[in-house]
Amino acid sequence: MITAAELSGLVLFESLTPAQIDELLAVGEEVVFVPGLDLWHEGEHADDWWVLLEGRIDLVRHVGRE
Repeated sequence: MITAAELSGLVLFESLTPAQIDELLAVGEEVVFVPGLDLWHEGEHADDWWVLLEGRIDLVRHVGRE
């Protein structure tokens, strides 16, 4: 589980106040995914806002038959 100190140390969140960091931690959740899982597909609605804390995501876009 990520701590307030770890989250505030990320460039994306460095300008947030401690209260804002605490609020993010209170409403957010850490999710672990297995390799090879499709996280989303083009054209689908974005229901969540994600921050990648560790690992990588490969983005692949198919155009026609390519």
